Amino acid sequence: MGAVSAGVVHEFNNLLVSIIGFATLGRSLPASDDALPRLRSYFGEIEAAGQGARALVEQLARLAREAPGQGDLLSLALLARELVEQLADSFAPGVSVAIVIDDDLPPLAIPRVHAHRILSNLCRNARDAMRSPGSVILSARVVRSARGETCTSCRQAIAGDFVRLAVRDQGPGIALALHERVFEPFFTTRREIGAIGLGLTAVHGLAHLHGGHVQLVSPAAGGCELAVFLPIEPRPAADR
Repeated sequence: MGAVSAGVVHEFNNLLVSIIGFATLGRSLPASDDALPRLRSYFGEIEAAGQGARALVEQLARLAREAPGQGDLLSLALLARELVEQLADSFAPGVSVAIVIDDDLPPLAIPRVHAHRILSNLCRNARDAMRSPGSVILSARVVRSARGETCTSCRQAIAGDFVRLAVRDQGPGIALALHERVFEPFFTTRREIGAIGLGLTAVHGLAHLHGGHVQLVSPAAGGCELAVFLPIEPRPAADR
C-alpha cells in the first residue's frame, strides 16, 4: 500500500503540474486573434491531463473494490469465451485470438469478478503489445505438483496443484532487466498509449490474494507469456 500511495502522489503531482502550468500560460497570453491557436493547444494539454487523472481514479477505484471474498465455482472456459467476445473489436486488424483450455479443467472457488479482472488485464496487456499482425493465445491447463518454478513477482517457489492461466502474444517482448518491475505500481513502458501501470499490479495482487503466483516468460526471440497460477481447491473426501 505504501508503494501504491507513493505512486499516486507522484502521478497526481505530474498531472497537476501540467494542468496548472498550461492554465498559467493561457492566462498570460494577450487577448488577440493571433494567440488563439496557442490557447487552444494549452486547453488540449489541460484536457489530456484531466483525462489521465480520471483514468487513474477509475483504476484506483477498481483496486479498492477488489477485496477478499469467496465466490461460486467458476468455469474459466466460459469466462474466457465471454471476455474474448467483449474485447474482439479492440484488437488491431490482423491480430487473431485463440482459446486453448483443457476439457477437464477443474472449477475454481474464486470470485468471478476477480477472475475476470485477472484475465481482462492479461488480455489487454497482450493487445497493447501487438504492434503488427500476429496471434494472441489464451490458455489454461492443470499443473500437478508444480516444482522448480519461481514466482516472478514475489520470488517464492511455486509448489502444489494449480490451474495455470496464461496469455501469450507475439509482440516485441519484455527485456529481462524489466521482468521484476512489470508488477510494480505505475510502472509501464507504454505511456504513449495512455497506459497507467496498474493492470499487472492488480493481477499480482489478486493472484496472491488467492494463494497463487504469477510468472513472466519472454524469450529473446520476442513475444511474451504472462501466466497466473491459481491453486486448485481440494476435493471433499467423498469425491476422491
